[in-house]
Amino acid sequence: MPIQRAVPVLRVREVEKSIRWYAETIGFRANPFPDKPPYDFAILFAGEVEIMLQCGDPIAEHPPKPYQWHVYLKVTGVDMLDIYGKLEAAGRTHRRLERTFYGMAEFEVVDPDGYVICIAQELGPGEGLDLPTPEF
Repeated sequence: MPIQRAVPVLRVREVEKSIRWYAETIGFRANPFPDKPPYDFAILFAGEVEIMLQCGDPIAEHPPKPYQWHVYLKVTGVDMLDIYGKLEAAGRTHRRLERTFYGMAEFEVVDPDGYVICIAQELGPGEGLDLPTPEF
C-alpha cells in the first residue's frame, strides 16, 4: 500500500478565525465547508502541504510548550531570518529562531487554539552558525 502523504487534522473552536490566522501568518489558502460561515471544516493549502481544520474542542495543551509541535512545516527557498523577523515583529512567535543539532533552522508560532507550528529549513554546511542553539 503506497502512502502518498499524511495530513494533520486540527480541531479548532472557530474555523473562520483559524483560516484567517493561517492565511495571515503562514500564507495558506482555504477551501471551507459549507460555502458560507459559520464553517464546520476547511482544507488549508500551501504548495504541496495540506492541513485540515475541523470545528470542535481543541486538544492542544494550554499554555503551549516549546519543542512540543503539533505540526512541523519544512520550507525551502526562503529567507528564514526575514520570515522570522516579520512574525516576531507581529508578535506571533513562540520560540526564537534557532540552529538545531540535526541541521535545521527552526522557530515556532502558536495558532489561536494553542497548536504549536514549527517552521523549519534545512541548513547547508556552514549555514546558520550565528544562530543560537536550543535551550532544553
